[in-house]
Amino acid sequence: MEPQLWFVLSSIESASGERTVHHIGLSTEATAAGLKPFSLYTFILEACSTGGCSSTRPLSLRTAPAPPSHQPPPRVDVTGPHAMRLTWEPPEKPNGTAPEFVSPPKVSAMSSSSLRVSWNSTEGHGVIARGTVTEYRVNMVTEQSNNPNAPPVFSQVLHQTNSSAETTHVVEGLRPYQVSRLMVFKHRDKAFIYKYLLEYRAFCLLRPVNDTVVHVEWSPPAQLNGPPPIYQVERTDVSLSDPYEPVTRGTRFPGSSYYRFPGQTLPVNTDYTGIQLSFRSRAADGLLLCAFSPGGQEEFLALQIQNGRPYFLFDPQDSAVAVGVQDDGHRRYDDGEWHSVMATRHGAVGTIIVDHQYQGRAGASSLSSIIGENTGLYVGGLPADFTVIRQHLGDTQMVRKGFSGCLRDVKLKHTAGPSGEWKALDWSTAVEKVAAYESWEGCPVDSEDGVHFLGHGYLELDGSIFSGGRNFDITMEFRTDQLNAILVFTYSNDMWVGLSYCDGDWNQLSLAKRGNVISAAISDWEEQMTGGGGGEGAGCVSIRLGGCLRKMTVQSDGAPQRRVVHTVNLSAASRYSVRVHMDGCSPGHSRFLCRRERLSVGVQRLGDARSGLPCAAFHRGLIDRYELRAYQRDDPDAAPVVEAIHLTDGNHTGLLSGLTPATRYVAHGFNLVRRFSLLKRADIKKIRNPRGPTILRLGKASLLQPTEGLRMSDEH
Repeated sequence: MEPQLWFVLSSIESASGERTVHHIGLSTEATAAGLKPFSLYTFILEACSTGGCSSTRPLSLRTAPAPPSHQPPPRVDVTGPHAMRLTWEPPEKPNGTAPEFVSPPKVSAMSSSSLRVSWNSTEGHGVIARGTVTEYRVNMVTEQSNNPNAPPVFSQVLHQTNSSAETTHVVEGLRPYQVSRLMVFKHRDKAFIYKYLLEYRAFCLLRPVNDTVVHVEWSPPAQLNGPPPIYQVERTDVSLSDPYEPVTRGTRFPGSSYYRFPGQTLPVNTDYTGIQLSFRSRAADGLLLCAFSPGGQEEFLALQIQNGRPYFLFDPQDSAVAVGVQDDGHRRYDDGEWHSVMATRHGAVGTIIVDHQYQGRAGASSLSSIIGENTGLYVGGLPADFTVIRQHLGDTQMVRKGFSGCLRDVKLKHTAGPSGEWKALDWSTAVEKVAAYESWEGCPVDSEDGVHFLGHGYLELDGSIFSGGRNFDITMEFRTDQLNAILVFTYSNDMWVGLSYCDGDWNQLSLAKRGNVISAAISDWEEQMTGGGGGEGAGCVSIRLGGCLRKMTVQSDGAPQRRVVHTVNLSAASRYSVRVHMDGCSPGHSRFLCRRERLSVGVQRLGDARSGLPCAAFHRGLIDRYELRAYQRDDPDAAPVVEAIHLTDGNHTGLLSGLTPATRYVAHGFNLVRRFSLLKRADIKKIRNPRGPTILRLGKASLLQPTEGLRMSDEH
């Protein structure tokens, strides 16, 4: 017969020593009821049989606190008609301990990666302590589940101080839109979620559908840093834009822009290089194109403008060379005119020829003559986050500033030798295009010196341009056609450019500070204001202007007789720009004066869409080629017998070869945007050739006339 077994659970209250039995029986669980709140009990479990009992070691536990009971009412003393003084005693049964209290910290987001934490250290308000507070700590509590060997929750001390006067700390290096648990004093914690406005300016890809529709594509942010964004596509009218402004052939780079082409665009693992192009620019410095080898960038080549002069840079390995023009009398080429450049490399020797007459030659000291693979061909500049590992001084130092101007006739050499094959750069093969224009949009025929703010953008200048101080003067000229254009100064007030200044004409702006008095004047308007307290700090000038700026001067602080006026080259001083053209301003006036920037929700205008069929009265778009075709007169609807394509280079003479003598033909011409017919006119010369080819000399004949449906026929 097995011995019978039962259990006895009892407790002893520490304060009174009273013993209570909660359970006797065979069950292995029980509930101890009737306990006092916030009291210490010692529990003992006994296992008994017919042979006797044995007990466990005592287990001490404290019950949970409960709401206080028997709280005496407060005593009220009237101290005035609008005030009372109240005093009270603690409850007879607190049912818990007198709590230590730390008010939760106040947290505000300073940016997407930093928080400001502040707390109140005043006794009786922000802190109730049973003693002297000797230290304040700001801790961050982090939960993790990726590493099974690490604690699921760990606390990191971010800041500690023993001064009650210090009640603020800035937590930096946080990830955007993340939940952060912050603790002060290690007594109370609170979870904070901080947000920031996700301003995502996507670089859009525009694909023309027809003359009035543009297809817009963009990629989502690589990291959301917040909830899924709501995309807004906006069509805005570019400030001081003129849709009738004539353009010329070329690809426009307004600054902070570039194209990136695949690495195989340049011949790789060869001992030769050949680059041809024409450029037009007013900027003293600019990177025309470059390519780097993977890894440490031991090999590279670049074509750039430095101090107004073109240079060809290359390094077959460990021996960088800069080839510049040597026989041009040190002339500059940043004059806004077209200049041609041909840069070639044969082994370790490089040659540059500018404008088909000025030359230069230099060689590398390295025995290596091969330039291998590259990470891509960049044209017009480099991405802002691109890291150039190579560090050189002097002429071999690569220019980081993007090219601002226009490029055309870009060709690359693909076979070696003096008669090697040259191929035109196909702009459509680019794998990335940032802020640059499409090649078919062309470049303005005329422009004048200045910086063009399209609207909804900004220009960031180098910090050395303006150092502030108690006294300074800033002057500039501007013109705008925006009704709501505004110049914003960091010294408190805003200065609006109102209706009388949105006429597209140039206006003189002057800003002066003497102590704490600031004066601003525009043409016939002047105003003074007090701001900044006369401090020495450097207050910057932020400009939200749709229009053009030029002729900026900054007069530094100091005695009047020793003050120096610095003329600021905005293009050279710029560090970064958004929707700002650094390559000049349109010389004409806008046809839409005193207009608002935002027109409607639709397609953001980054340039005119590909032009459709123009009417006879006006042509929009860039003609990039002419197509001449000859049809048999007896069967004009059949495919053309012969055809020829001529690029737009100013020559209006076309050659049709392969014709049959004594045969009637109908000759037609086409440009990029409209089919046209060659009229039977005296100013169009038709040169007969007994061997067959027909030469049509157009001269100054207009190619844009209402000729649809008309044909010219002749016997050849």
